[in-house]
Amino acid sequence: MFSGGLFGGNLFAGTYFYGGGEGSLGATATTTWRKKNGAALAGVALDYWVIDAMDELIANGTGTTDSSGSLTIQLPQRYVGDPILVVINNLATDMEPSGRIQGQQVVTAT
Repeated sequence: MFSGGLFGGNLFAGTYFYGGGEGSLGATATTTWRKKNGAALAGVALDYWVIDAMDELIANGTGTTDSSGSLTIQLPQRYVGDPILVVINNLATDMEPSGRIQGQQVVTAT
């Protein structure tokens, strides 16, 4: 019924359909985190959750901030240009520092 050319030509790629492309990464969300004194929160592993405008969880995991305190998260391509909410919260007792880093930022996926 469907020839291999339709699939091979990427006609039915995940990003072709609305809601598709969940597995095709290509967007990023970058947030910058600072200590209360304004210094960069550098080299810290943070648990994160990323929520879209429809209140759907679109990504979660743990990432480490770079030397300037930035955390970059990979997202599905379909979110490019959309505002998203990035939530961090280190609550587990085995996390360093545990229970002391919480925050939310709205950023535009690029």
